[in-house]
Amino acid sequence: MAKRKKGGPDSLSTEEKIKAAARKVFLRKGFSATRTRDIAEEAGINLALLNYYYRSKEKLFDIVMMDNFRQFIRGISINLTDGSTPLPEKVRTIATAYIDFLIGNPDLPLFSIRTLDAALAQGRWGYQVFGTMFAVFALIALALSAVGLYAVTAYSVSQRTQEIGVRMALGARPQQVWWLVLRGAIGQLTIGLALGIGGAIGVGRLLNSLLVEGGSRDGATLASIVALLVFVSLAACFLPARRATRLDPMNALRYE
Repeated sequence: MAKRKKGGPDSLSTEEKIKAAARKVFLRKGFSATRTRDIAEEAGINLALLNYYYRSKEKLFDIVMMDNFRQFIRGISINLTDGSTPLPEKVRTIATAYIDFLIGNPDLPLFSIRTLDAALAQGRWGYQVFGTMFAVFALIALALSAVGLYAVTAYSVSQRTQEIGVRMALGARPQQVWWLVLRGAIGQLTIGLALGIGGAIGVGRLLNSLLVEGGSRDGATLASIVALLVFVSLAACFLPARRATRLDPMNALRYE
């Protein structure tokens, strides 16, 4: 009886035979058209034995891809987590290793081939959805804050109608009445901005990994938000303040 040569096809384990056959079948037929029966026939085993090792072609495909990925990672010569290595050098190293990996594995099954723009768009999709949701919620919160500030200021003016009438009867100018109304709103706005900016910086530190070319202390962003909130607050106080300056002192004194 002839002895089997070590290292030949017959010396492969059953699992290695199945994985080698899966690579060939996936490459020839693609993932969607491949059946587990095709892989069993290519490996020279029955379907029951293949199902004993791998329950589905999805699991087998994942294993084959992970083997290829480990081989690709071993070809990268630098530490990708090293912060001292410039990003362009990391990109060039990964691209070179990937090209060498493809050249060294001509029978590697490739699927889901896309352009770089398509891959980036898919990767950013979740962030775009959540970013849009947060923007919508922020606009709703801004509108509710403006309505609430308007209501509080209008109520404060109505409660101080007699006081405003007395001040105007004693010679208070419209500018002074404006300042009287706006002073309370500015105080509330100052407290709100102090708490909001502190919270934004604190939460921003937790989100630094998700911020691109920015940070929790991005001065331009914080300044624009403060300017927007100041504008909205002053606009919400405009109507109550104007109503206060147009009060008739005699009617205001009779107001109950």
